[in-house]
This record gives sequence, structure tokens and C-alpha cells, in this order.
Amino acid sequence: MTTHLFVRTSYSFLESTIRIEECIKQAKSFGYQAIALMDHNSMHSCFEFAKYAKQYHITPIYGIELDTLYEQEKVSMVVLAKNQTGFLNLLQIASHIQDGYFPFEQLNQYQNDLIFILFSEGGYFDQELVHYHQASSQAIISKIKKIQSVLNTFYIGLSFQESSFWKERNVYLKNICKQLLVPTVALNKIYYLNQEDSFDFQVLQGIKFQKSLSDTTLAKVEGRFLLSLQQMQSLYDQEDLDATEQIASQCVFELDLPKTSLPKFHTPNYLSSEQYLTQLCLAGLKKRLNNNVPQNYYHRLKYELDVINSMHFADYFLIVYDFIRYAYTQGIYVGPGRGSAAGSLVSYSLGITQIDPIQYQLLFERFLNPERISMPDIDTDIPDVHRQEVISYVHKTYGQDHVANIITYGTLGAKQVLRDVGKVLNMSQSDIDLICKLVPNAPKMTLELAAKENSKLQQLLRSQQKFAYLFKISQHLEGLPRHSSIHAGGVVLSLLPLEQVVPTMMMEDGMKITQVSAEYLEKTGLIKIDFLGLRNLTIISEIVAAIKQQNPSFQIQKIPLDDVKTYQIFSDVFTTGIFQFESSGMRNLLRKLQPQKFDDLAIALALFRPGPMDNIPRFIENRKHPHQIQYDHPDLIPILQDTYGIMIYQEQVMLIAQKIAGFSLGKADILRKAISKKNLEVMEQLEKDFILGSIQQGYAKDLAIHLFEYIKKFAGYGFNKSHAVAYGQVAYSLAYLKANYAPYFYQALLNHVIGNQEKTSEYINECKKQNLVILPVDVQTSDISYQLDQNQLRLPFTLIKGITSRIGSMIVEERKNGQFLNFFQFIARMSIYKLNKTVYENLIHAGALDGFGLNRATLLENLIDAISYADLIRIEKNGSFVISYQILQEPQIKNMKDNIEQNLEHEMAVLGFSLSNHPIIYLKQRLHLNVLPLIHLQSGKVQGVARIQHFKQHRTKNGELMAFFRIQDETMELDMVVMPRLYQSLTGQTLSGKYIYFSGTMNQERSIRADQIKMIKED
Repeated sequence: MTTHLFVRTSYSFLESTIRIEECIKQAKSFGYQAIALMDHNSMHSCFEFAKYAKQYHITPIYGIELDTLYEQEKVSMVVLAKNQTGFLNLLQIASHIQDGYFPFEQLNQYQNDLIFILFSEGGYFDQELVHYHQASSQAIISKIKKIQSVLNTFYIGLSFQESSFWKERNVYLKNICKQLLVPTVALNKIYYLNQEDSFDFQVLQGIKFQKSLSDTTLAKVEGRFLLSLQQMQSLYDQEDLDATEQIASQCVFELDLPKTSLPKFHTPNYLSSEQYLTQLCLAGLKKRLNNNVPQNYYHRLKYELDVINSMHFADYFLIVYDFIRYAYTQGIYVGPGRGSAAGSLVSYSLGITQIDPIQYQLLFERFLNPERISMPDIDTDIPDVHRQEVISYVHKTYGQDHVANIITYGTLGAKQVLRDVGKVLNMSQSDIDLICKLVPNAPKMTLELAAKENSKLQQLLRSQQKFAYLFKISQHLEGLPRHSSIHAGGVVLSLLPLEQVVPTMMMEDGMKITQVSAEYLEKTGLIKIDFLGLRNLTIISEIVAAIKQQNPSFQIQKIPLDDVKTYQIFSDVFTTGIFQFESSGMRNLLRKLQPQKFDDLAIALALFRPGPMDNIPRFIENRKHPHQIQYDHPDLIPILQDTYGIMIYQEQVMLIAQKIAGFSLGKADILRKAISKKNLEVMEQLEKDFILGSIQQGYAKDLAIHLFEYIKKFAGYGFNKSHAVAYGQVAYSLAYLKANYAPYFYQALLNHVIGNQEKTSEYINECKKQNLVILPVDVQTSDISYQLDQNQLRLPFTLIKGITSRIGSMIVEERKNGQFLNFFQFIARMSIYKLNKTVYENLIHAGALDGFGLNRATLLENLIDAISYADLIRIEKNGSFVISYQILQEPQIKNMKDNIEQNLEHEMAVLGFSLSNHPIIYLKQRLHLNVLPLIHLQSGKVQGVARIQHFKQHRTKNGELMAFFRIQDETMELDMVVMPRLYQSLTGQTLSGKYIYFSGTMNQERSIRADQIKMIKED
């Protein structure tokens, strides 16, 4: 029986189209009993391979396609594991590949447990075989003997047998191997699954090497598909096929995934981890409650500690406690909590979270279930600018070999694959952009889904063959891994050196990264800890730091939760910049909800989810008329009254199961999870338990059945109350700062959107509405970030198009030598830094030189003279440039009449908004037009006032004229499509520069299709 010993998976990025499950299914259908799947210089696929091999009952042969260096020459080979030790050796080898190579000489230490198969074609002997003659024979013999000096036993793999050229060369090589007693084996190289996939593979190679099909160096690779048994037998000698079976028989073993655990936390005074955790919790709880700890808190703490210690998770909590403690000592603001961990009193006592779970009736069992052993999961939110600092502390504390980031894979997603394949197919950039724009921007979007959802895309694919062809090839490659990336937050820690448990890679910063994704790590005992960088925490930190300069005693953790002005922010739906509360949908909910207390914020976060949204009308109605709420049973009132009779939280599911059916909270959590995971087998058993338990508790069977159906419907989408409370606190903190420290709030908010013109414009407009004075960019006072001057906000240089942080810093640096006295002196002094004319023009357009007392038209008119003057008075002295004003008198100013319209247009171009009062503002006031600015328009029916910047005519297939407008108001620019009938009504009129009132429909790409356009007469 033959075996394939070299199948390269798609985890060899852009070097294979083979998906693991599909390959194993096909190999099984061909009659193969075993197969070797591997990756090029990595072991990304090894755990996934193990999973599917077991599922489809095929023997997995674990290996790696390895490039090594021997005497500075590349030696490529397949390395296969004979046994468990061999598999562990492969992990070590994969973890020590550097710059694409593993040192060949180091392979001898692994000889007993590995099988080595050297490539013929494309390998160590390739050149000698291609140009073979008598001298080549001696060279090959010499090379083989060198290999024998390092490896006692190895094979030479014969491949490309379907080529007459290589068939002949392989006979030649085989004769040499027989002389030297080196065995040969059939090694058919497989890069794609089916024969017809060869073109897809060629396109994939084009993506990898950034070549198009017209490039003659982009090779076609034929015959590299999964051959059937009969095809293998027709190509290879029987003895070489037998060798594959002999090798496979040596590689049969039941993989026992290596196991590790968390590193041991170093406790003081020889205390056990459990003892030290208990001491810390007791001390922390007393500190939290000012030494006045009620008995129910002691009982809850003891219960949680008993569970944690019995599960042997004390070290986990101590490790998390330690790095959060470190963050606080460095002045890093850690989030109040995240996810179910906020339901733990131990977490609260240690300072891991800032949420009192008893105050908010949060359940520990939702976090850690004593009846279902699973790893704890504490995710920590950290300001994004400090995330790496905290991870580096963990890395330093536990060592390079014991801490690693977790890998993720960037894939050829729907839009990405269209762009990549389009380039290989030599399609124009405009065609690629056209089809990509028709693919919706949505999570988990696929090409198939895009074609179903977008009728315009369907029409394009039907009407033009080139797009249909692009789409077809792209679908074949969609979803393949494109590159590796780093998990957004995940870090694993190990007691054993990581390379003894999982393959790793070294990153540039000296930290390791796992070669397999998070879903396969838990089975090895590796526990993932998420360090999540949250920009909103950075913003809070920056606001608090600014406040502390004026009020050193201010602490964000101690702000009151009953601040009237803060709730006014939410009830007025003034939530721009407020974490989790900015979206239009959430704003609509706030208008109805009108939050008055903190619980309302947590409820809003839980309600605004797919599923619970259906309950919003009923919730609002019940909240208005609480006395009219009808409960299925009085015993449900204590559980549901805070949410007005509506089941909103997962914890409520658990409490109902406990109260009505007599479930323990642990069993209630198993029910919750079974429903959310749609585990039908577990659900059926628990449904029987629930009904029986309810009857035993004295409740009617009909009630039990009704409640279980309600729970079943709800639990699939119910929200975790612990998370809602924790994130509600982050949102409240931001709203409190906005309500009470608005200048600091907007300063931090705007500093985080520099470079995003749309967000900047939105926030600047809100500042104006709040009567916060916005000062223009000024070369005398601006910096590279927003600055506060007596509660007035000064715009930064970096806001201006083309002005980088580096250029802005140059102006700030030169200003240290004294204020700029006039326009000519500014240009002269800055000429030392070799700024170009466009930089000066953009500074003028932004108003940054207005302070010199000249209008912008005059500044622009005199700019060339100023630059020439600067060049003449700039001299070199001691290796550097200086300005000598004595050389030449300043030029005479040529005064020009200013053009306000043009100034506004240029201002919009370089800033993205108009800081000066735009004519549209006066126009709206004069005509009493109550319309939203362009920046606030949402998808759907819209109306507004704008100025036509420019337009372009287009003739449809029917020969009718339509147009594409570019419109602008005081906040931003947008595209507008004007269809033939409407455009015909406008022809004959001057359009560019004219003001219009419009109505129409805005799509998700924020382009407007006009239904009506009225020209506005200018007075």
C-alpha cells in the first residue's frame, strides 16, 4: 500500500492551496490509510492535522518541510516523526528555525526518532542533476557522503516522475544511491488537491511573488496534485512505493499532546500559593470595605477561594494580580474589569477588577463553575499605549522561554482576494476598485454572501465575463491563510519551556509567538491571558493626567456614580466619544431609555445586541408602567424586577434555574452554556431535570415547561451582566469627564483622531456647539498635538494636510530661538529645515500665518519672493546653516485683495473642515433651513444643503447623460450620484460652485443618490 509522504498545506503561506480537512477526506476516499501533511519551515498545521486525522480515521504522519544550511549551501528535506519523542523533536526544530534555515549539523542529535528524506529535484543535488555528466556523478557522490557524515540513515526522495526529463534524472540518481547504500523513496510533491487546481496554484504564486500572468518568470507547476494509488503506481518503481509504506509503518503512534501548566508564582516566606492568595484576598477585601466586612462577604470569599484552590488555579490569580499591581505602580490605568471575571469577589479583593459583585448581584459561577472544570479566563483592558509595557513585565518576570504571544492568521478575505487575484490577472486598478466597492464592509463577509446580498454585484458578474472570471478564481482561493499575525490580546504562559509543548517562532522584539492558534492551545495546558489594548482607557488616562495638573487629588476610581450632569449626557444623547454609546442605534435606544441611574447604562449595553433588541419596545413600556407588569410567578419578581420583567442577563437565567428548578448555580451555568452552544444532547437532559426539579420544588408542570421554553429562547443571546456592568463603568467615566471637564475631554479625544478628517470635523463641530473656543493653527503657538490655553483649544500643525509630526516639530524647535517677527523672517528661519513650497502653501491655507497681519491672498502672492529672499540670506557657517539678515533687505510686500470663498475652499482642502464661518452656515440661517450637516447624515433618506465643488458627466448604456457631483458643506465633502432624469432638469445651468438644497438616499459607503435638487439663489 502506497503512502503520500509530502503534502504541503495552505499554512505554508501562499505556497499551497490545500485545506487540511478537504485533503484528508480525499485521501481517505482514494483508499490511503496514512498521509503526511506538513508546512514549509513551520508546524502551523500540526494540531489541526491531528484533529481531522482522528475524525476521519486516517493515520497522521507528522513532519516538516525543512530548509537547512550545510557549509553555506541549502539542503531541503522532509523530516518525519517516528514516535512521540520524534514529534517533540519536530517542535524543537520548528522553534529554532532562524532566517528560514535550521543548522544542518544539529540534526544528528535527533536521528533515532526522526526520518530524513532529502529532495532530488529542487534540492541539494538539483544543479548536478539538471546538468549531469561524469563530473556531476562525482559531485553527487561527494555530497551524499557529506550528508552521511552527519546523518546515519536518510532517504533520497524521487519526485516529478511525470516529467520525462526528471524520470531519466531520477534513474541516474537512484543508481548512485544504490552504490552508496542510500535508500530512495517515492516522494510526490503535492501543492494543490486536484489536477484542475494547477491554475489556482499559479495565481497563488503570482500573489506571493507579486507577478502577473503575463510575467514569463511566473512558472506553471503541473502534476503537483494528490495522486490516486493507481496514478502513483503508474509513475514510480514498486520498490520506491514500498519504501513509502515502510516509512509510514515506522511513524504509527498515538499522539499524546505534551502537557504543561502555569509557572509557579514566587510567594514570600515559603507560603504556598493557596495560603498567599488567601492572605492577599483578606487584606484586599478589608481595604476595599474600610475594615467593615459583612459576614456575607466573608462567606462569598471563602466559597470562591475553596473553588479556586480545589481547581489548582491559585497561581493563575496571583500572576494576574501581580501584573495588574505592576501596572498600577507605573501609573497605568487598568480597566475596571471585563467579561465574567467581574463576577468574582476574589478578583475584586485582589484589585484585578473594580466591580463589587455582591453590590451588583453578579455570579461567581458564571466565571468559574465548580461543576465543570475549565480554565479561568480573566481578560484585562489596558490603555493601548501601555499594553506592551505590561506584557514586557510578564515576559521579564517569567522568562523568554515561558511566555509567548499567540498567532492568528490573516486570510485572503473577500475584498483582499479580489484585489490580489485581480492584479495577477492583469486587471486595471479601476476595475478592481469597481468590484471591491460592491462587496459590503461587514464582519465575516464572503464572496458568496456578497453576491447574494448585492444585486449590483450580481448584475456586474452577469454582464461582464472578466469580472465573473475574477470572481470564480477568487472564490477558489478565498479564506486561505495569507500571512501570520499576532492575536489582539492573547499571551500564554508555561511552566515548561514552550518549545517542549508547542512550536514557536521568535519575533523581532525578542518575544516568542506560538505557531498554532489559540483554539488548540488549551489542550496542552497552556492558559491564555488576554492583554487588550483599549484606546478609550488611554483617552481617560490622558484626561485624568491633565486634570491632575490642576487638581492633584483627583481620582477617576472615586467619581460619584450619581452625577446629574453625567446622566444628562446620556439622556440628551450627547454621546460622541463615549465608549459603546456612539452608534446611531445606541443613540436611538438612549432617547427612549433616558438613563437616570447606573443600572440603566448596563441594561442599555445588554439590550443593544442582536436578539435582546426585540425586547426593547416591551422593556420601555414596562419601565413606564411598572405596576402593570405581569410575572409568570411571584418568585420571579426578585430576579426580574430590576429589568422590568424582561430577561436581559445570562445571570437571570441561572438564578431562575436555581430558584424554580432547584439547580445549583454550577448546573444552571451548564444549562446556560448548553443553550448558547446549541448542544442538543445536554439540553434535552437538562430540560428533563428542569421540569422534574420544578415539580419537586412545588411548581406546576405547565409553568416549568413555559419557563424552560422562555429560557431556551433567551439564553442563546442573553448578555453577561458582569461585562455590562464593567463596560458601563468605562462609559460612565468618559461621560463624567465630558460633562465636568469638557476642554480636557475634547483635547484628548481630538489628539486620537489626528489624520482622520471625518472624525476631526465631527468633534470640532461639537466643540463649537458647546461654545468651546477653537483657536486656529498658529506658527507662534501651535504644537504637534492639541493644546489647551485657558480652556481654549489650539489646533496642531499635524492637522494640516502634508504637515507631518517631523515638520511640526521643526517649527516648534525653531520657535525656541524666539518668536517669528514677520512673514519673511518665518520663511527665512524655516528655510534651514529645507521645507518645500507646498508646506508653506498649506500652512497659509490653514490660517497658520494669519498672525502676521497679512491676508492669505497676499501671503500666497509673496511666497515665491519670500523663498528667494530666504535662499539669498541663508549662509553656511561651521558646517551648518545660519540666517544673516544684514545681507539683503526684506522684499516689498505686494498687497492683494482676499477671496473669502477661495480661502474657505482651501481651508476645507487642507484641514478637512472649515474653521472660519462657512457661507453655508449663513445660508442656512438666512433661509431658516433646519437640516443636518453632511457629517451627521446616516444611511437612508437624507436632505441637506451643500455647495457643488465639481462634477463629471457620464453617459449610460442607453446614451443618456447623468452626473457625479462632489459636494461640500462646512463639515466635509461627499459624492452624489445624479441620475439622467434629474440631471436633465439641471442642464443649461452653471453648476460648479453653486449652492443646492437636496434630498435623496445615502448608502453605507456614504454616497448620496439624489432624488431632488433645488438651486439656491445667492444674494
